[in-house]
Amino acid sequence: MTEVIILCAGYATRLYPLTKNRPKPLLPIAGRPLLDYTLDRLKGVPGLGEMYLITNHRFVTHFQAWASGHKEAQIQVMDDGTSTNEDRLGAIGDIDFLLKRRDVRSDCLVVGGDNLFDFELKGFVEFALKNKPALSIGAYDCKSLEAARQFGLVKLDARHRVVEFQEKPANPQSTLAAMCLYFFPHSTLSRIAEYMGSGENRDAPGHYIQWNAKKHPVYAYVFDEPWFDIGHIEAYQKAEEEFRAKAKSR
Repeated sequence: MTEVIILCAGYATRLYPLTKNRPKPLLPIAGRPLLDYTLDRLKGVPGLGEMYLITNHRFVTHFQAWASGHKEAQIQVMDDGTSTNEDRLGAIGDIDFLLKRRDVRSDCLVVGGDNLFDFELKGFVEFALKNKPALSIGAYDCKSLEAARQFGLVKLDARHRVVEFQEKPANPQSTLAAMCLYFFPHSTLSRIAEYMGSGENRDAPGHYIQWNAKKHPVYAYVFDEPWFDIGHIEAYQKAEEEFRAKAKSR
């Protein structure tokens, strides 16, 4: 069994006023909450177990209401206790929060709640299982050095092992964007606590991947289909436009 962690505790201040009173993962995309698309794809992955959604105190009732409409998924919504962007735990801090409160005994598939994609995850999980006990991440070729500046980037060797990581560089050396999509084998989960004690950045999960890649093998599965990181209003508008057009063509 693989347990699922969906990260939804951010405050998305760059999308104000859209996210002033609504969490980013629940913004509408072609008439559906963004998170619905993620859940659709998770349902297509065999062997998934417990599903945890970590959010903040400010938006916990929003996610509880959403989860109540998806009872078949049995999503456990967890409140990390924060109420403002200033006291947020950060992505890695939230995973640490979960691991201290749940007896997780399986591998973990970690998904960012603001990732929007319409492709299957089965291939990624199969790739990750094959590369255990190493960590695996999802990557997307944005095909433009200009566009690459806004993402954490990876360079890979012939076996798709991560050999270099850059966090939003001014001069990109790669166009492969690291998605907020990770497979953490159970044997690696103890590294979260080690990282938390290291003084490294707890917010952007790419820093945790970079820290790992310096010490341990990390592999990347490259997706070809479109992926959107809803980090600003323009990205949201583009995603809404493309998914609405796709819905009309079906």
